[in-house]
Amino acid sequence: ALLGRLLAAYEENSVELVGAISRALAGGATDEVRRGAHALKSSSGNVGAERLFELCRTLEDAVRNRRLTQLPDLVRALQQEHGEVVEELRPWHRRRSA
Repeated sequence: ALLGRLLAAYEENSVELVGAISRALAGGATDEVRRGAHALKSSSGNVGAERLFELCRTLEDAVRNRRLTQLPDLVRALQQEHGEVVEELRPWHRRRSA
């Protein structure tokens, strides 16, 4: 049951972070993009979402190195991968929470 609750919390928090990253990008707030990617990277690593972890790392690096033209494509890839992670974890954490 604990693992199910942890995965449910990851889903909720990660959805919020992806939304914050998307809004920050739309508003040109690149430091917020980087902070959101860092937070999502940490939590994604904790649940074993390795591709999402790497995308977050790449996004952080792109902001840090001012490769801003890459950000829209990276955020789109992050959104897609996050959706896949959530779909993969959702049935698993529902079984464990029951």
